Amino acid sequence: MYLSAAEFRAKRCYKELPAGELSVEYHDSTHHAAGRFEPLLSVDIKRPNIQLDEDSEAFYSLQRTISVGTKDADASILSDTLSLSLARVGLIAPTLSEELYQEIDSLNSESGVILIADTNSLYNGTIHWLIDTLRRPVVWLLPFVMSLTQIQQRDAGLKSMVGKRKETNLAQALRSRALVNASLGLLERNKGKYQVLELDPSLLRYMRPSGKGTVDHDQGDVLEDRLFVEGIHAVLRSTRTRASQRVVTSDILLARILRTEGVPTLYIPPPRLDAQKVSCLRYDPLVKDFRGAPLADLIWDLAHAFSTIRVTSEGAHQFTASAYWPNKMPHDWHLEKLYIQESNETIAVPIVEGVQATPTSDPGLEPLSATKGPLAQQDLVPALPRPIDRPETLERPHMGEGVEVLPAPQNPQEIAISSAQLPQASVPQILRLSAVVYDLNKPLAVSEVIRNLVDDRPTDGVARRALEVMRRTELIRYEGGLIYAGSSLRRLKHYLDIGDLDGISGIFKRFLPYEIILDALVERGSMLRTEVEPLLSDRLGVVGKESSLRVLRYHSCLGQAWTFGDSIRDGSQRLSDRQAISMFLEVFSESCKDGLASVLDVLTQFCIRGRVSPWAAQRQLKRIISEGGFPSLIFQPAAGARPVVSDPVLSGTLESFELTPIPMDRILIGDRPIFTISGTTQ
Repeated sequence: MYLSAAEFRAKRCYKELPAGELSVEYHDSTHHAAGRFEPLLSVDIKRPNIQLDEDSEAFYSLQRTISVGTKDADASILSDTLSLSLARVGLIAPTLSEELYQEIDSLNSESGVILIADTNSLYNGTIHWLIDTLRRPVVWLLPFVMSLTQIQQRDAGLKSMVGKRKETNLAQALRSRALVNASLGLLERNKGKYQVLELDPSLLRYMRPSGKGTVDHDQGDVLEDRLFVEGIHAVLRSTRTRASQRVVTSDILLARILRTEGVPTLYIPPPRLDAQKVSCLRYDPLVKDFRGAPLADLIWDLAHAFSTIRVTSEGAHQFTASAYWPNKMPHDWHLEKLYIQESNETIAVPIVEGVQATPTSDPGLEPLSATKGPLAQQDLVPALPRPIDRPETLERPHMGEGVEVLPAPQNPQEIAISSAQLPQASVPQILRLSAVVYDLNKPLAVSEVIRNLVDDRPTDGVARRALEVMRRTELIRYEGGLIYAGSSLRRLKHYLDIGDLDGISGIFKRFLPYEIILDALVERGSMLRTEVEPLLSDRLGVVGKESSLRVLRYHSCLGQAWTFGDSIRDGSQRLSDRQAISMFLEVFSESCKDGLASVLDVLTQFCIRGRVSPWAAQRQLKRIISEGGFPSLIFQPAAGARPVVSDPVLSGTLESFELTPIPMDRILIGDRPIFTISGTTQ
């Protein structure tokens, strides 16, 4: 199950957690052997003797249970990470001096407060606590763009450790997870309350040099602190506001420097978790109310900080929660969803297949089955389904079925909405109408569907042609002059949510013109655009040129074909990781000169030989590169010109989708563009 915290709280595995002591453990493939879980907390749940409403939460207390055998340095890191997690959800609070208490209390009487956040305050619970404490004023967050850059750097370092299982990675991995996930989660939850501050280019002289930094690493840190301080001065000079402004940091030296330079500063020390029990409720004198958090919120934060969390009761597995799963999409990160395995499922962590284009991508979990042979050490698994004409069962939330290809209706003209032999409709138009039918979930006349579009309403004829394609693909049913949600509509929404374009292609194969073109591409490998109209006319009768080309766009939009010069090429095949690595090295060897090759040359030939679309190739290669699948090659990020792009590909959700061009001249690894590849094929 892929759930948000709110959805999880309604699930039986959470609502019926037994009273008594639970054990909370974690697993992280950066420093744990496969299948190894380490203790973090014991949670004592108290169930009331009286019946409460369904939304009520059980009372609980918790205590740290980090293994006694853990090295002192590692135990300290685990304890710190645990403390910050409890602080972020509101279970513990920082210790305040009398002066700091009075200052925050006075800020609470202001009408507006601007908080300029240091990087550490974004993830250590300080800003989380301040937002919860400052109830009366309007609070604005102003993080610097350099903080986001540091998040990207930490994420890149984290990816390089995934699957390495070295105990020495513990400190850096856990600190990086906390910084990346907690910071971005805070900003996403408060997206209406923050504005990222750009830096004056003249201040970049304080940036640490590229590469491994200066000879003196402390000097590099000092320069970055100076960049932050100068940026604050620039903001304060240029801002004219009556709202109170405070720089928030947990770095005591930086706080002293700022105060020395006359900058209003809040130094708030990060809270510390002692050996005593922590209750799920505490009284906060600043808020003058009880504060706390449901156990589900704590589990959610722990999973994002420690990768995978397992909850057991007297040795019996209750559930496992993981922040990472195959092809996790940006909106899943935005909703902070977790992969939940209940007690009646096999206790395992999910196969991690894809690297996302989000800063928190991390395939850091043990696969259910490892690759055999010389590549086994890299835990490489196929990233995408097999070709849709050879469907392979994959795990899909709530459905448990693979790509399904059903035959088109025997008589497409029967009870037709449009009489066109080849209805001319675009994929975006089909999706917009699908969203209306899905959201309203009731019988609708054609005019009602059009009227419920928010903007850019089509004419009746255009809408009917799109609805006819939807009818033939079973996205809708058309009975008695009314439109009903069809058997494929829910699948369409689900496949969009998880970014499975192969699954959507399976739905569109019920549209006979789409299937005819796809079969021809698979058989021939490529075809000219001028060949499409005769091909369809031979099978369907006379069709128009524009209608034929409109259908051809479906294939590139769904990642099954791609444009190369005057031709359209088959891109529906899906390679295993072993095949992809072998083919990539082969193409690199043929393309490189003096050990150097451009991504444009290599990726183009890789797609042609593998008959893989750029969309599928990018997804698979990103993951293999981040997992160390090409140890003999060097992928160096660099700056480049305007991207050389392939066809736009569908992404997003049914409610908010877009067509995104796929770059051919670069591979984005953690938002860092790779333009050239160097090394050997040995």
